[in-house]
Amino acid sequence: MRPLPRLLALTDHHVVGTEDFAIKAAAIASAGPTVGIVVRAPGTPTSHQMALLLRVRALVRPPEAAFLASGDPALGAATGAHGLVLDADGPAASGARKIFQAGRIGIVVRSVTEAEAAVAGGADFLIAGPVFPSSADPDRGGLGLDWLRHIVTLGIPVVACGGIGVDQVGSVRAAGAWGIAATTALWSASDPARAADQLVRELAA
Repeated sequence: MRPLPRLLALTDHHVVGTEDFAIKAAAIASAGPTVGIVVRAPGTPTSHQMALLLRVRALVRPPEAAFLASGDPALGAATGAHGLVLDADGPAASGARKIFQAGRIGIVVRSVTEAEAAVAGGADFLIAGPVFPSSADPDRGGLGLDWLRHIVTLGIPVVACGGIGVDQVGSVRAAGAWGIAATTALWSASDPARAADQLVRELAA
């Protein structure tokens, strides 16, 4: 099983619907094995999600970046995804692992209660946030670094998300986060390859 990437590039229905999605995905993946692209396209047909996953799988292969499925363990298994991301209100990791056995399973959590339940349910890692206020989730304020430190004490790798760019990497790493997950900082960047490279460098510092 490959190591958990330090940088996860989260998509959403808007990102995957843009004409230059594949170009940006390839650019982000060029940062190499410490990057993983999480294909999230909620509300879209399974066939479309399958096509997206297969497309991203082909794009990440040359630079040896990872690709992760989201929401459906069967899709992850069918496409050979390197990992699977589930929402806190979705299936438990222990149940999903009966179908998806090839990679790590992470749970997106937005509270201590959700994080504790995810750990008890067998999650391999958490995507926790929003740590800082985020344009992707404007109705929720940032939960803060003290909250993140508490999540880290639960004992499995924590990937921090929410309002994190280059300037915030140092503080979340100091709080104990394994890595970061980002949408806007990568997919909305004028130069996604450079943005990914900068984040990877900060994570390694």
